[in-house]
Amino acid sequence: MHNMEHSISNEEVFHLRGIGAILDVLNHHQDLGALIEAFAAKVLEVYDCDRVFLLHPLDTTAATFRIPVEATKPAYPGANEVGLDLPVTPEQIGFFETVLATDGAVVLSKAQLEPVRDETPAFRDDVIALPQSAMITALHPRIGKPWAFGLHQCDHERVWSEPERRLFLDMAKRLAETLSNRLLLRDLTENRETLTRTMDQLMRSNAELERFAQVASHDLQEPVRTVITHTQMLGHRLGDDLDENAAELMEVIESGARRIGDLVRDIRAYSDTAARHEPFTLVDMGRVADAALSALDDVIRETGTTIERVPFPVVYGDEAQLTDLLQNLVANAVKFRRSDRDCVIRLTATEGTDGSWRFSVADNGIGIEPQYFERIFVIFRRLHTISAYPGTGVGLAVCKRIVERHGGEIDVHSVPGEGATFSFTLPARET
Repeated sequence: MHNMEHSISNEEVFHLRGIGAILDVLNHHQDLGALIEAFAAKVLEVYDCDRVFLLHPLDTTAATFRIPVEATKPAYPGANEVGLDLPVTPEQIGFFETVLATDGAVVLSKAQLEPVRDETPAFRDDVIALPQSAMITALHPRIGKPWAFGLHQCDHERVWSEPERRLFLDMAKRLAETLSNRLLLRDLTENRETLTRTMDQLMRSNAELERFAQVASHDLQEPVRTVITHTQMLGHRLGDDLDENAAELMEVIESGARRIGDLVRDIRAYSDTAARHEPFTLVDMGRVADAALSALDDVIRETGTTIERVPFPVVYGDEAQLTDLLQNLVANAVKFRRSDRDCVIRLTATEGTDGSWRFSVADNGIGIEPQYFERIFVIFRRLHTISAYPGTGVGLAVCKRIVERHGGEIDVHSVPGEGATFSFTLPARET
């Protein structure tokens, strides 16, 4: 047997070690401040340079910028301006424009850095040593203004090698991705806290949906009802004293509160679907269909909908969830009916060769474009505006969870303008 060896070059080793060290930092820290501090320190170690910094915002229209973090060697201390708002000079605007316009790293030599001495007080007054060479690139997180990421070599004029530049840009890319996630999480948290303060701690939740749903179901409904009730009371009390703008504003407040209530209810339903641990039993799907249609009796009558159905079998499952499943699918079919013809919904069941059953809810409504067949089962993904078709975008996601909990699959087939058929499979016996 011959041993085959794959030799790795020193450049590849340098890159792999550098990325490995950075990924360890990015994956370890959840707090944004701690993350960028650890990132800068690790980059300083990998490159053995004199200074590593992040700058934000890299914005030619901003009046100020900050150095949120800086890592330095003891012989070359930082600017002592970390976290302070620093004025953007005309010279810096030109530099920002260069970095933003460059698809890659901007490398500056000693001669190119010399003009920085006059425009930056910390360098001009010898508070910190002027770098002899620098490498800088722009970071473009998906949220917020761009950042700058840079390295300084202060004790000599350093020529950055191609492997060093390549690793630098790879580090920048991965940091930008992580910044996107952390900044989005931070903004969501801040927005949640604002809502909490304005609606009597309305939105107390954590990032995980299951936990959010548990908290929201108990803590949000009462404040929502309070907002709606007091808005209505205020409208009755002021009566004709309300001008048109104020009346519209109160309608917006009440409508928004009702939508929050609907979202809370549906998110809880979505969460409870997966969290439910009721054991499966024999379920008569005929009885399930009766219960689902009974719950929708008013809307079926009001819309003149015709329900056609065949006898349904007995399966193993959770009767309450299967009722919700069928009710959601029928309600969906009624909602997306066409206005130019009577709504007809047909419920069928077909036995498979493996003993499973395939149930279908077919309608003659507006239908769905094929490119949306997968998207409609994702929570909060809507194909229509709320004004056209009210709802929260949770119903079909709940259906998918219910079917998956039962070990089945759900799909849709449709011809736009002719209708849609939602089908799901269920085992006929316990597996």
